[in-house]
Amino acid sequence: MTSKQDTAAAAPGAITPGAMMLVAEFCAKYRISRSKYQDMKRRHETPQEMRVGQRLLITPEAEARWLADMVERTRALEADRFAVPTPQPAPAPTEPPARSFASGKKIGRPRKESAGR
Repeated sequence: MTSKQDTAAAAPGAITPGAMMLVAEFCAKYRISRSKYQDMKRRHETPQEMRVGQRLLITPEAEARWLADMVERTRALEADRFAVPTPQPAPAPTEPPARSFASGKKIGRPRKESAGR
């Protein structure tokens, strides 16, 4: 004969009570200070929390999703950090613009003296 506890543990997707952890336990497990956790929470980078009474708990599923998300973020950051930039073509050389005096006259290149003048 099986007890209710055995039935609950055997159900697929059932959460065992001891598997959930407090936020303080999560911080200790991943060596994150509480202030760092709060900073990450403001940036929406923490696992999903579940409030039970006055306690904030993190389920194993939320922890697994958070861990996979953090690994993916790290890979993306590393890929961007070490990406080889594609070379851009050099701009075509241009002639410097003509300068003007305060009177508004433009100065250009001197004209070549023609042989006929």
